[in-house]
Amino acid sequence: MIHSQSISDLCSLVLHTFNEEKRIVKTLDYYSKLNKKIYLIDNNSTDKTVELASHYDVEIIFHPNSGTTESSEWVSWLLDELPSEYYLFLSCSEEISYHALFSIDSLIKHKIDLCYWRRISYTHNQVSLIFDSFYDLLTFRKKGQYTCRFASQRSLRDNHLNIKIHDNFRLFRDRCSFIEDASPGNCIKHYRPPTDFYVFKKLLCYAKTESDNVSSISKNNQMQANLYLFRCVRELLYLVVLIFSFRLTQIRANELFARIVLHLQIYILITRKNII
Repeated sequence: MIHSQSISDLCSLVLHTFNEEKRIVKTLDYYSKLNKKIYLIDNNSTDKTVELASHYDVEIIFHPNSGTTESSEWVSWLLDELPSEYYLFLSCSEEISYHALFSIDSLIKHKIDLCYWRRISYTHNQVSLIFDSFYDLLTFRKKGQYTCRFASQRSLRDNHLNIKIHDNFRLFRDRCSFIEDASPGNCIKHYRPPTDFYVFKKLLCYAKTESDNVSSISKNNQMQANLYLFRCVRELLYLVVLIFSFRLTQIRANELFARIVLHLQIYILITRKNII
């Protein structure tokens, strides 16, 4: 039974929100079964997100930011505002399986600093097109990506200039746990919205934050910029392969186009800063 288990008091549950009135109730209904307070960090939402969340066991903290938890400034602020031995980062677009959630006590017991679960993305119940390699694309093998949601205070404080909450943390393998099991009972289910104007607007905001981070920590900005340009080319090749294999759907075309726009925007922003 869910109520017979709990998450250690050493771990704080953090939910970042901005205008999530359409998804906040479903999200809090899901995590409220843990019987544990959630710290809701709201980016000055202009809709009913905060009003709806106030009916649950949440502590609401207002903190304006660039709209993404990726920034090192956000992580640094969180560590000072909400001291905790460990953090579990939640999202209104995801459901971390209860099996994964209740493995956290074991992670703490074994002094694991970071934990990666497989994240499977869906759009309209169709598995989204986020492949780890061309092999995955050609064989249509879809296992999802490694994604970190659990982190110790030490790992975040020591690496906050490099760690990104929504990235796969592959550079930080010391004291990490990789959960290989990608079965529905042990993964993160990510529900992606259909690509529309709102999504593109959010992507452009993310692009600015990402380019700022790269410029602040990288010694070779142009090399990093070229990496994003390579991703654009790779995703165009994905598009060609899917067209000729008759596997390109409207949803997958939209998602690939969104990723191309995102990576191209980051490339342009970084290159422009180098010129200036």
